[in-house]
Amino acid sequence: MKALRSKATSEYIRLIKVFPLVPIRNVKHLREAYSVIDELLNRQRRGTLTQEEEEYFDVLYSLVYSYEEVHYPIQKLSPLETLKDLMEINGLKQADIVHLFSSKSNLSEILSGKRQISKAQARRLSDRFKMSIDAFID
Repeated sequence: MKALRSKATSEYIRLIKVFPLVPIRNVKHLREAYSVIDELLNRQRRGTLTQEEEEYFDVLYSLVYSYEEVHYPIQKLSPLETLKDLMEINGLKQADIVHLFSSKSNLSEILSGKRQISKAQARRLSDRFKMSIDAFID
């Protein structure tokens, strides 16, 4: 048992030497973190990560996530942008989704930005596209 713990500890120390757990400083540092994460993910898929390495991975992932949130924030789409993107991705025309709205003119006003999506329409869109209703409500 002690030999297993010693091996796990030495692998953890090797990781710390390769990539110390400190805040990510720049893009070069971020790429290095990605490289370590890739190595750990490959080992995780094979089921060869120790508990200590799993914990190291969790902390490293948090450091990368924190850096990315500051430097590469994901902007939330407006409900209108979400609807338009979903229509484009799914190859839909107005006629394909008009039944989710009270009328063709209502849908046209929404798509032109003159009217907002109502809660009832957001609920129907949510059901249709299997997404959270929050994607269609401001």
